[in-house]
Amino acid sequence: MTKTTLDGALMQSIFFHVAGNLGLIVDREIEVEKIKSERSAERKCGGEQIHISFKLGFEVDGVVRHGCILFPLPEASTLAACLMMLPEDETDRARQMSELDEAAKGAMMELGNLVGGAVAEAMRESNLQSVRVVSEGCQGVRPDVPPAIHEPAESEFAIGHAKATITGYPAFSCIAMVPVFW
Repeated sequence: MTKTTLDGALMQSIFFHVAGNLGLIVDREIEVEKIKSERSAERKCGGEQIHISFKLGFEVDGVVRHGCILFPLPEASTLAACLMMLPEDETDRARQMSELDEAAKGAMMELGNLVGGAVAEAMRESNLQSVRVVSEGCQGVRPDVPPAIHEPAESEFAIGHAKATITGYPAFSCIAMVPVFW
């Protein structure tokens, strides 16, 4: 299997597991489409809005490497509000907020744990069973700024770009960055 094929299959698995697992927990369908993958040493920016970086640790043979999955803040806030079982009007208000209260921060941390578990499933499905994936928390990322990932500057990432939709809301872009160790 070529690097390009492996990267594409891994990104497809990551996005489908994240969407499936989060959708099941928050009781919303999350559709994913238009998945592209690339390799790059450059960390990708989420664009012109604030994003939440769900930080991930990838442990292989006792060495921990770092990556993340980026969601736009309104979509991450929607998922957090659904996880907290907030009514629609409060979910809509949460989508407009640029700062999170303590309850929303706690829900984001739990979403991070769910994302970590979904990515671990994707790694196993992609025959990368020796990789242990853990959530390393989450953090806000300013517009047009790459996420903070504690990797040497020359580290190469498998990067996935996907379009996704949470039922009832507009489509959005999300990005996965996984350190290359295969």
